Amino acid sequence: MKKLFAFLMALVMIFALCACSVPAVQVQNDDGSLTVVGLVIETTVNLCYRLVWAATAAFAAWVLKKIGDNVKLKNVSLAISTVCEITRQTAEELQQTIVGDLKASRPGGKLTPEDIDDLGFRLLNIVKNKLDAATQEIVIASGADLDALITGECEAFLNRLKSYSYAPIPAPEEEQTE
Repeated sequence: MKKLFAFLMALVMIFALCACSVPAVQVQNDDGSLTVVGLVIETTVNLCYRLVWAATAAFAAWVLKKIGDNVKLKNVSLAISTVCEITRQTAEELQQTIVGDLKASRPGGKLTPEDIDDLGFRLLNIVKNKLDAATQEIVIASGADLDALITGECEAFLNRLKSYSYAPIPAPEEEQTE
């Protein structure tokens, strides 16, 4: 369909240019009024001009829409990374302040499922309070579940912490040689 339209537009433009460039064609009468050929040429040129103008406007609208979509995606990405960063910071704060005391107060140094649920609830509330309303709205408008995002990021952060605590720490080279 686009190829056919482009072909027809090219034919119309060629016809209009050829008709305007032929000096033998009389486009005006002696009194200054247009002849039939002059009217056809003027109408064709006017139509071509309007079609080109409409195509240019449509292309500009398409480009602006694409630019707007790109900016929207950047805003969503920035909002999600902000949520993830605040979640990591809050999880680390809870780890340093509350979790150590809870583990010390429990037999065997293990948290109960109730403790874990309470910590998760606290984390959700603290992170939501730290986030500004605009960030929350952008994340929710993007279709993401804010609670699931916070919970998932916290679990990923805690898993990274656990993997670091289980990894053997290599001894400095000076101690290895002795």
